Amino acid sequence: MYLKDFLRQKHIQEMLGKGDLNSVFECWGGTTTILSHFLINAGIEPLQYLNHIPYGMYIEFDFEEFIVPSNIKRIGGWAFGMCRKLRHIYIPQTVFSIRPNAFRNCNAELLIHCEQGSTAHQYAIENNINFTHEM
Repeated sequence: MYLKDFLRQKHIQEMLGKGDLNSVFECWGGTTTILSHFLINAGIEPLQYLNHIPYGMYIEFDFEEFIVPSNIKRIGGWAFGMCRKLRHIYIPQTVFSIRPNAFRNCNAELLIHCEQGSTAHQYAIENNINFTHEM
């Protein structure tokens, strides 16, 4: 199904009207990157409505810095895959799960800003990613 047809479905329209993007992402069977690009280009920042960053959501995005909002609890695999310009990501202590390969093929100089002892701190250590406790 094409994205435009998916978004025209009545139940999807109702979810969007309620700001229930968690359900929209769950219903969408395609790549989350496509849906993310569409929503962001439409002026909707998906993360204000989500409690997680889905698999592949920001693959190949061009940002150099990213601040994970405090409403986010999980970061999916490949969520930031191939973000080659990403140099700084700020991950709050509210994130309790970061899936494998969340930062696959990112900038080698990526620096994770996190709290000491947090999930992000442990992830950085286990995956040989540079980190700092400066938030």
